[in-house]
Amino acid sequence: RRSSDLALTSSSLEKELQPYLRNNAIFYCPDAKDTGENAPSYSFNTNLANIPQASIKDPAKTIVLYEGRDGKLNFRHNGKANVALVNGVVKLVDAKEAESLLWKP
Repeated sequence: RRSSDLALTSSSLEKELQPYLRNNAIFYCPDAKDTGENAPSYSFNTNLANIPQASIKDPAKTIVLYEGRDGKLNFRHNGKANVALVNGVVKLVDAKEAESLLWKP
């Protein structure tokens, strides 16, 4: 299937990524262990659920995965958080940079 046709959901994300992963450790930030967190550190942007990638207007600014929960970034790395954008770029952003990113397609 072409990536532009791919329409993810929170539950299908891990399944789609599984062939490329050794284990699920990628979903957990090593720094989270210091805080006692045991839930995954990274979340799927549910605003993109079942939306084909090709229909997202600005994939270079639209968040697909982010460090945090419930649509809120966790700036745990010296005031920065990791985000993965629809176009495949992963960035470490501060709160100011995050303001220019999109949550909706």
